[in-house]
Amino acid sequence: MKKKIYLLVIIICAAFSCISKEKNNQPENLKFLNTKDNVKLFSNLVDTLVIYDDSFIFRTLENTFNITNISSVYSGVVPTQQFVPNAMNTSIQDTLITYNTSTDKIVFHKGGGNTILEEAKIESQTLVVDNNLQIGISKSLFEQKFNKNSIPDICVVKDTEGGNSFVFTFSQNQLQNISFSVTYF
Repeated sequence: MKKKIYLLVIIICAAFSCISKEKNNQPENLKFLNTKDNVKLFSNLVDTLVIYDDSFIFRTLENTFNITNISSVYSGVVPTQQFVPNAMNTSIQDTLITYNTSTDKIVFHKGGGNTILEEAKIESQTLVVDNNLQIGISKSLFEQKFNKNSIPDICVVKDTEGGNSFVFTFSQNQLQNISFSVTYF
């Protein structure tokens, strides 16, 4: 019972840590929680495009959002480490490694010999995703990358299983925010 409660608390905390507020010309009361259920809910409020692209997701996770690349790109940032019980075996400690700046937050989950991205929120031009996606790029460049003629201000790119999700938020035809969440923790 304690394991179930602890796992539920972790999921709720992870979900709330992904909240990002829309800025610029977006209404104040619209907030986006980057989880599978809330993508559906948010899609009902504003025009949202969901793109399923395993190649993009796994290429981006492997090349851009790996701990070696992030520690290089954010070399001036001292990551924080938080020890958490392993979800499968609470006698084992996993580590959350967080790179946090005034505009960006990237969290890795390290356990069982693996270090994987758990969540990210990017609002600065510091990080270039998949060779050419960066805060401030035009919608047209994004449309070209994904072979789309026209896109709304919110684009969700997921793997086919829906476990990994990138949300790209545009305002005034420029990319303003990139967020990532994983739903299998």
